[in-house]
Amino acid sequence: MMDQLSGGAEDLSIGDRVVRVMTLNIWGYSHSWERRRRLIIDVIDAESPDIIGLQEVYSDPRFDEDGRNQVQQIVRSLPKYNLVCSLHRHPPPRDIKPEEYPFIQTGLAIMSRHPIIESGHISLPYSVHVNPHPRMVLASRIRSPLGKMCFFVTHLSTHEPDRPSEALMLADFIHGFSRSSPAVVVGDFNETPDEPVVLFMKGKGEIHGHSLGFRDAWEEANPSGEGYTHRGRRIDYIFVDPSIKVLDCRIVADKPDSEGYYPSDHYGVLASITF
Repeated sequence: MMDQLSGGAEDLSIGDRVVRVMTLNIWGYSHSWERRRRLIIDVIDAESPDIIGLQEVYSDPRFDEDGRNQVQQIVRSLPKYNLVCSLHRHPPPRDIKPEEYPFIQTGLAIMSRHPIIESGHISLPYSVHVNPHPRMVLASRIRSPLGKMCFFVTHLSTHEPDRPSEALMLADFIHGFSRSSPAVVVGDFNETPDEPVVLFMKGKGEIHGHSLGFRDAWEEANPSGEGYTHRGRRIDYIFVDPSIKVLDCRIVADKPDSEGYYPSDHYGVLASITF
């Protein structure tokens, strides 16, 4: 399912020469969604990113509100953002018949304060029997204050053997969709900085003779910082192509509320860029 909504995107940017991009895995409907939704909205409202890539976005008829999936609920409280989301049917567990399983969809979303000109998505290969979470890439061409740019969000498999082929398909999609426009790729890669797909993204390792030459925004801005985003590991990234300069990058959505609830089981990453 591809869904696109329009908000008040003419109220454009926080600065004429800077675009702020963010990534966050929102953890589906797990663990007190209504409370976490408020915390996610508060983080976005406080940080005011221009473009956001979200992972583990769910639509579940048992928990959707007035037919709205998770990100539609978020945007309802943040009407300045345009929204594109791509959700795929979540396969039922092996011991449950498809007709007895709720029609649950999971996937990705992009929120943008600027006009979304074009969007597209592809499905990625993954081992359904290991982790039945559909894998995909969602892309948008956005008219930012700095000019047109392409923004990609993905969530790669937890099953290591799946990720190299997913990375190659991601790279092909980036080349085809961006058409030489400045490109930002964000998401949950389920790999630490020294693992094969992340090295592939940075041009420091090859997969079947291929590699990309993107830069890790966190690494660029914090060469000695740990930047952990999930259970003591750094697996959530903002990658920028060589035409983009990283001005700053930091961890967000990493503080609990007064009762110890966090926005998600992942921290978010926020980068200020220019090109």
